Amino acid sequence: RGDHIAEAWAVRKPTKDGHVTSLEAYDADGKMIIQFFGKRHEGETERADWRSLAESLPRVAEQSAA
Repeated sequence: RGDHIAEAWAVRKPTKDGHVTSLEAYDADGKMIIQFFGKRHEGETERADWRSLAESLPRVAEQSAA
């Protein structure tokens, strides 16, 4: 239901093993709809293929309310 998504973000979160990247989608009220992380185990760094995928997603220009 992409029509429910008002915002989507690629987010870097710090951990003791280095930062991890999540993809997050929010509705118009700012409530998180879904959050994706690359698969990893505690004590491991983030997978390079996941980080590359997240960083290569197309960027959409922010639209301002008129």
